[in-house]
Amino acid sequence: EGSNLIQTFTVTGVPVLISSTATGTAPKDVAVSGSHAYVANSGSNTLQIFNITGAPSSVSTIATSATSFGPYDVAVSGDFAYLTSFYPRAIPKRYGCCRKLHLSYDWFGK
Repeated sequence: EGSNLIQTFTVTGVPVLISSTATGTAPKDVAVSGSHAYVANSGSNTLQIFNITGAPSSVSTIATSATSFGPYDVAVSGDFAYLTSFYPRAIPKRYGCCRKLHLSYDWFGK
């Protein structure tokens, strides 16, 4: 199980953890543009925007927005963030009189 954090490290020499800030559930990707970091949270189906101006010691959440099911990757260009979503989900269904369990797969994404 993950810790659901966006973490800041030094990148000169040996990486050293400087700070950790909570994200949504199951963060899958981060993109940085200017003074903002954008995080795709697959478990909570959200995109979060963080202010990283005061980094490394202060990273703060600016906004959280609902997304389609299972956001996975994020890219930023100019004033727009682009997300990909893809998450297979098994849904149990019962068929017939014998109450057998059968898995059918629904694919979500854009």
